[in-house]
Amino acid sequence: MISNNRKATFPIPQSLINATDEIQRIAETMDKEAIKPTIYKGERTINGKKIHEVRDALKKIYHNKCAYCEKIEHKPEIEHYRPKKRVAEDKPHDGYYWLCYEWTNLIPSCRYCNTEGGKYDKFPIIGNRVTTPNFMLNRILDFDACKADNSPLIDEQPYLFHPEIDVSIESNFEFLDNGVMRGTDHQGRGRQTIRTCNLNRDNLLKLRQTIIDGYFKRIKNQLKLYLDNEMSFQLLKKQLLLIFLKIQISCKAETPFSALSKYIQNHFNL
Repeated sequence: MISNNRKATFPIPQSLINATDEIQRIAETMDKEAIKPTIYKGERTINGKKIHEVRDALKKIYHNKCAYCEKIEHKPEIEHYRPKKRVAEDKPHDGYYWLCYEWTNLIPSCRYCNTEGGKYDKFPIIGNRVTTPNFMLNRILDFDACKADNSPLIDEQPYLFHPEIDVSIESNFEFLDNGVMRGTDHQGRGRQTIRTCNLNRDNLLKLRQTIIDGYFKRIKNQLKLYLDNEMSFQLLKKQLLLIFLKIQISCKAETPFSALSKYIQNHFNL
């Protein structure tokens, strides 16, 4: 998981803008059954062709990656950062239904990070939980208070990192040689984020270990050639520089598992 501040440079999808009256009604009536996936997915038909406006925008913003595990996902699910209908840690809570179409509450996720084995309706917090929407004096929903980086929501102090709000998220994790991901921050947000999204599930461990093993195997092969006098020192330096360049390129935000590559680059140890 890494930070991503690109959403501010993209326009809000029209389907969400058009849903203002819908959000107002849902907020007033608490009618969670009225929440329409077609709206938060941005499903529209233009010239006979169905498009997914919200999904397509999030795909571009997140480089076709799941915001949580960083695996390539060409058809991501639209994940509600704050669950829209229920909260696992607070059974009486009705969910953040008034945020169902809020742009800052929508994140692209792979199926496994988003379903019951992953985040689903979990949302642990450090502070006090917001239970109802904020209305202005004229009973109009306070849309500024619906933004994830504004009060009162930001005051909940979520354990789960928000890629668009939290800075340098990747610095709060470490990776072991077997691909295991661990949180390192003193608040425990990294640890809780891993647990909430199940970021140490088997397929992710295998994918991360494959990347780690690939780098070290290439490096050790080059060192063996040099120690066996089958390669000059100058050629060894050139080959190692190429490997380190590949690691550096893999640190780019558009690359899968870039947080892992950044960790390898910053903590390289033979």
